[in-house]
Amino acid sequence: MTDAPTSHAPTADDMARERTILAADRTLMAWIRTTLSMISFGFTIYKFLQAMFESGKSALSPRGPRNFGLALISLGVWALAIACLQYWREMRRFNPGRTPFSLAPGEWLTVAARDQEGTRLQPGDPYDVTTVLLRAKGSDLLAYRNGDIDKAEMRKRIEVKEY
Repeated sequence: MTDAPTSHAPTADDMARERTILAADRTLMAWIRTTLSMISFGFTIYKFLQAMFESGKSALSPRGPRNFGLALISLGVWALAIACLQYWREMRRFNPGRTPFSLAPGEWLTVAARDQEGTRLQPGDPYDVTTVLLRAKGSDLLAYRNGDIDKAEMRKRIEVKEY
């Protein structure tokens, strides 16, 4: 005789927990929609105001369209970061011991940053770098999260490429 896997009927607590997790997912999706709209609106406003300035129909300063567009883009990026942090905290509260966006040991976390050509990343920066690519392997991130390696060792394991 084989033992059939036992399944239990979901309790009210299980269903309430699932509804709360789904509500957090919907909230994150709403934040993503809003922030992406804000970011794309920043690009659109920049191009529109830039075209108006170049045609002479605007009394804005030469950097006005760029600054306004960058302000909207920056606000959108910061709002997205805050929304993701809020979501991660909520998921950690409902799933202690699990992280919401774990990487498999063979996967990589990659971050790319690009500077405007012809300028430095920071004032006084001796390097004329326009693109920086940072990569961290999932197994290294797991080892750091588990305390198997310290911050200095993790920094050594991050691949940095400059173009």
